Amino acid sequence: MIDFACPRYKHNVPYVTDAYIDNYAEAVARKYNPKMLKDVVEIDYMHFLESFLELDFRFTDIYFGSGEEPVLGATAFNDGDRLKIFDKERECSDNIVLSRGSSFSPSGSYSKV
Repeated sequence: MIDFACPRYKHNVPYVTDAYIDNYAEAVARKYNPKMLKDVVEIDYMHFLESFLELDFRFTDIYFGSGEEPVLGATAFNDGDRLKIFDKERECSDNIVLSRGSSFSPSGSYSKV
């Protein structure tokens, strides 16, 4: 993986320009599959995310009760945070324990390994 080390303002707030993002994306593409910089190449995005970015996926549904607004996403800031999910196979809700940095969206969850 290529380090994302961008300039920072006071209080460690990142300052990211369009040019920095373009250069970073090109460097990542070059390292992952240099052919994709010259030709149209089909990418297995799950392979890229899991093997190159070292993300671990688990597809699940975030639980919300009757009359509640759907939860659009969640991020764990601490190890041990809990998230209520809906287990479709068992048709019940459950709590899962999260690792710091885990993120969840309606289509699935991902976390840095």
